[in-house]
Amino acid sequence: MNDQLATESELQAADLLAEIERERESLQTARLGSSSPRSADSEACAPSVARMEMLEGLMRGERAISEGRAVCHWQARELLVRWLGKVAAG
Repeated sequence: MNDQLATESELQAADLLAEIERERESLQTARLGSSSPRSADSEACAPSVARMEMLEGLMRGERAISEGRAVCHWQARELLVRWLGKVAAG
């Protein structure tokens, strides 16, 4: 199941990259009979960049789960209490 989640995230990321490439191509303008690429402004790319960062975060989380580096809520809480106790005492 975790492999399936990672695969779906990778497909979504690939689709997003393809969408960004299509948008980049649509920004080309014709000048003197030839096309010259024009870079997109940051406002136009911001939603795609934010979406890509979210997908990358999901993929990192799914990878952590599949590698056994994730803990459940109560375990995280215990670790945090221990860490905060050491920080407060230190």
